[in-house]
Amino acid sequence: MRNRIIPSLASAKQLYLAKELLKVEANGFQEIHLDIEDGNFVNNITFGLATIQELRYLTTMSFNIHLMVTQPEKYVKLLVDYLPCTVFIHAESCQNLAELIFYCQQNNIKVGLAFLPTTSLIEYAYLIKRTSMLLLMTSEPDGQGQMFIEEMSEKISKTRQSFPKQELWVDGDITMERAQRLRTIGVEKFVMGREIFRTENSKTELI
Repeated sequence: MRNRIIPSLASAKQLYLAKELLKVEANGFQEIHLDIEDGNFVNNITFGLATIQELRYLTTMSFNIHLMVTQPEKYVKLLVDYLPCTVFIHAESCQNLAELIFYCQQNNIKVGLAFLPTTSLIEYAYLIKRTSMLLLMTSEPDGQGQMFIEEMSEKISKTRQSFPKQELWVDGDITMERAQRLRTIGVEKFVMGREIFRTENSKTELI
């Protein structure tokens, strides 16, 4: 599988979300990453479902929805209205992960688990194996620049070895240079925000 870059709309100019979305679509991207943050699981607040609904009217691009919320079950059961979409649920955010994974799979929503940098994956191994993808945060959602954590490279490498069948994503201060390096240790998809929307970079494939 060729490595792919997924633009994160949270880094776009918020007053021009529609324009920014259509621009990345015109540049050849086939999928867009949408962070839903509720101000509780993380301090920041981004998009609500009303915004996701309006964006769905604009494009047929696949939505990759990253739920950084304290009660993901309230959101997951509404996502069937926004297909095609995939969703990442944070393992740290709820107690009924198995139920949510099953619900998504029964409703044609591709689902994966997401993990903060400090979270060990060992306890969630059996749940990860029920999904087809997983996402590792490579920066802390700290509101202080969200800088890439170099030590995450070792965790990424070990995760690739432990879960060879899952599509491996990374998210958090990913640049083109870092993506090239992380590709060599098994990362398959790269969420990029500032690298896409705050530069002139529109490269859709890592060659």
